[in-house]
Amino acid sequence: VNSISDENSIPHFVYSDECNVNQVMCCRNDMKDSLTERGISLTLMPFFIKAASRVLE
Repeated sequence: VNSISDENSIPHFVYSDECNVNQVMCCRNDMKDSLTERGISLTLMPFFIKAASRVLE
């Protein structure tokens, strides 16, 4: 019961944004076939992590 009342009293913040990832998708698609042959599934997460680390340098 306390957690429900806490949820109502703690302010929340939501942010969303859009970005163009066409070049990332092209790069991923270029690499995807060769990686799939080796049993590796390439998601977008490595690209996001690399971008975030470059921004934080």
